[in-house]
Amino acid sequence: MGSPLSTEHTPHPGSAAGTAAPGGLTALLACVALLLGSFGDEMAQVTFALSLTEDPSLAVMSALLASGLAGGVAASPCAPALLTRIGVRGLIVAVFTMESLVIVAAGLLDAFAGYALAAFVLGFLGSLLWSAVMVLLPSLARREADLGRMNRAVQTVRNLGYVVGPALGGVLYAKAQGVAALWGIGVVMLLAAATAGSTLRRMAADGADVPAAGRSRGGRAVLSLPGLLRLPGMTRAVSPLVVTVLTTSMLNVVLILFVREELGYGADDYGLVVSTLSIGLVLGPLALAKPCARFGEPAGAALSAAVIGAALIAMSAGAGLWWLVAAALVAGCANGVQNTLMSTYVMAVVPADRREQYMPAYVLILQSSVLVGFLTAGLFQVRHSGAVLFACGCAAAAAGVTGALLNRGVRASSTYERNEEAHV
Repeated sequence: MGSPLSTEHTPHPGSAAGTAAPGGLTALLACVALLLGSFGDEMAQVTFALSLTEDPSLAVMSALLASGLAGGVAASPCAPALLTRIGVRGLIVAVFTMESLVIVAAGLLDAFAGYALAAFVLGFLGSLLWSAVMVLLPSLARREADLGRMNRAVQTVRNLGYVVGPALGGVLYAKAQGVAALWGIGVVMLLAAATAGSTLRRMAADGADVPAAGRSRGGRAVLSLPGLLRLPGMTRAVSPLVVTVLTTSMLNVVLILFVREELGYGADDYGLVVSTLSIGLVLGPLALAKPCARFGEPAGAALSAAVIGAALIAMSAGAGLWWLVAAALVAGCANGVQNTLMSTYVMAVVPADRREQYMPAYVLILQSSVLVGFLTAGLFQVRHSGAVLFACGCAAAAAGVTGALLNRGVRASSTYERNEEAHV
C-alpha cells in the first residue's frame, strides 16, 4: 500500500483560493440547522406510521416506506437544474420550508393517501437537500483534510437525527396525537429553514464560496451518471458501497423478522438491537472515520464493507441477544465509516465545474440501491431470514475485500491533483 500523502498543502477542493472555512459560530448554526432538519424528517416519518397503526397492515407500512424511497430516486434528475437556477442557499432554505408545508398538509388530510404522498415528497426534498450539501461542502473547504473534518461532522449530525428523531416523534405523538404532532414538526422544519438561511448568509458574508443561482460552470445542468462513473477509479471505488447499501437495506427489512419470528425475542429486544445499530452510525464517523482514512478513502470504505459483512454473518448465527447487540454495534460503526469516507472521496475528486451534475448522480446511486435492496428483501419468506442475513454478509464481505485490494493507495488528495492537472 502506498505511503500516505500529506494533506497540509493539498490544493483546495473548491474553486476559489480565498474561500474561508466556516468559523465556530457559523459551523455551530449549520449543525443546528441540519440537526433540526434531520430530527423533523424522522419525526414526521414516525408520526405517519403511528397514525396508520390504528388499522395495521404490513402492506400499508411497506407502501409508506417505498413512497419515500421512490421520491428520493425521482429527485436526482431534477437536482442539477434546481441547483443551477436557484443556487445552493436558495435550494436548502426552500427544501426545509416546503417540508414544513408538506408535513402540515399531511396532518390536515389525515389519511393513508395523504401520508403516502407526503412521504414521497419528503423523500424527494430530502434527496435534493443532500445533493445541495454535497455541492456546498467542497466549496467551503480549503484542503481535503478540511473537507474530511466537515463531512465527519455533517454525517454525525445527520445520523444523530436518525437515532433521536424517531424517539422524539413517538413522544410527541403520545402527547399531542396525529394532527397536532405534525403541526409541531412543521414548526421545527420552519426553524431549520430560518437557521439554514441565516447560516448561509453568514458564510457568504465571511467570504465563503457558496454556489449561487445561475452559476452553470459545466454546461447544461443535467444529471450525468455516466460522467461520474467515468472519473478515474470511480467505478471500482463505488462498487463495494453499492453492494453494502443493498445488503444493509435488506437487513433493515429482514432484521425484525429474524429477531422476532426466527429467534423468538420480544419487541423490546428488537428495539435494543436497532438502537445499538443506530448508535454505531453516530459513533463511526465521529471516532473511526479519520483513522480508517489513513488507508485511503476508497480502501478504508471497502474495508468497512468487509467488517459490515462479518457483522451480518455473526448476526445470522443467532448466538444470543448480546451477541446480536455487539454485532449490530460493529455493523453500525462500520456503516457510518463507509458512508463518510465515500462521500468525502466523491466530493473531493469531482471537478468543481461538474458538481451540480455529478453529486446528484451519486445520491441517485445510493437511493436506487436502497430501493432495490428493500424490494429484494420482500421476495423472501420469514423462515429464510437467517439465511438471507448470512448471504448478505457474505456478499458485503466479498465486495469489501475485493474493493480494498483494487483501491490500494487511492486517496482523495492525489486523485484531486490528477483531476486538476487534467483540466489545466
